[in-house]
Amino acid sequence: RAVRGAFDRALETYVDEMERLLPGKTRPERQRNLLVLFSGMAGTLSLARAVSDEQTRARLLHAAKEFYIQTFCQD
Repeated sequence: RAVRGAFDRALETYVDEMERLLPGKTRPERQRNLLVLFSGMAGTLSLARAVSDEQTRARLLHAAKEFYIQTFCQD
């Protein structure tokens, strides 16, 4: 429980510091976008580390990069 509590506090701090960098009209919307981005990136890295084929790994990372740039970096 102590580790999870520490992780919760660290994540809350990270969200508070980083949410201003993401698109969204309101703070809750920006925080939601950050959580989606952060959890999706973590999942992508987990999958990329789990596969043995280098081409599959590269495709996973490239697809995620393109998706997140298109989704979160458009004006």
